[in-house]
Amino acid sequence: MEEKKSDFFKTFDNLIGHLENIGVGITFAGIVILVTVCVFYRYVLKSGFMWSAEVQEVLVVAMAMFGCAKATREGGHTELTALTKLFPRTGRVAIRTITSILTVIFLAVFVWTSYKYTISSGMLKTIMLKIPYKYFYMWLPIGMALNLYEFIKRIPDRIKNDPPEEY
Repeated sequence: MEEKKSDFFKTFDNLIGHLENIGVGITFAGIVILVTVCVFYRYVLKSGFMWSAEVQEVLVVAMAMFGCAKATREGGHTELTALTKLFPRTGRVAIRTITSILTVIFLAVFVWTSYKYTISSGMLKTIMLKIPYKYFYMWLPIGMALNLYEFIKRIPDRIKNDPPEEY
């Protein structure tokens, strides 16, 4: 039974990892394509897309949210170790435990408030495309929920082990 549970969580975790990779890849490709086409139209054809800024904005936010979770998964966020290196091992573990708890609280509050913000946008729509803003804002709670999942998953390793030396 325990092995089955482990296989389920491993499969679930792989699925989340693929979702983050696909999210970052699609949004980045969308930004590159859209910006390239807009630059071509503006400077070569002397025309432009009035709506492109709205789409670029949502793509950048979505990419940042997926990228934040991906960086957490890969241990890519900066950890300020200058202060913690001054303490003995027990002090470092205590500091990392406290910062982990505070980070989980912050991420949970961010997920909740961004969800409420998304829902409260109601029927507000973008000026050019008339798309409801909730479709723009929805990437905030989704991305932070992914980030919260990735952070919680890494807590035991983060607390027990010192981070690698930074140069």
